[in-house]
Amino acid sequence: MSLRVDASSIDKALKRWWSLIIKDLENEIRAEILEQNLVYTGRMANSIKARAVVSKKIFRVAVDVPYASCLERGKEHVYANVDELMVWAMVKKRESREEARNSAWAIAMALRKRGLKGRYFVRQAVRRFIRKYKVMTET
Repeated sequence: MSLRVDASSIDKALKRWWSLIIKDLENEIRAEILEQNLVYTGRMANSIKARAVVSKKIFRVAVDVPYASCLERGKEHVYANVDELMVWAMVKKRESREEARNSAWAIAMALRKRGLKGRYFVRQAVRRFIRKYKVMTET
């Protein structure tokens, strides 16, 4: 018995498989953002872009908003935009304009003084992703 295999069809199948895995990683990161309630406008969750270079087996995942790295790793002193915080307080906390202004200034001063603790949402998502695929490959 012999079997003839076309290398190009295997390559196409691998590319499809890699793209499904990368899409799953994107979904894990989105789920972690939602789980940690890091959603205000959805901009960060929608900015996740993942790419794989199959031949080199390199994966690049980007959460493409300026504040993502600060939320991921934390930052010692944060100089927050008070106007954006004010809008956040009015929408998320349903505060009046005056209450939101006071909240925004209080939050901005606290962030400047104490900084922001890292939430590690990407790290947590990647760990869960790896555990999931490890279980799948061990069975």
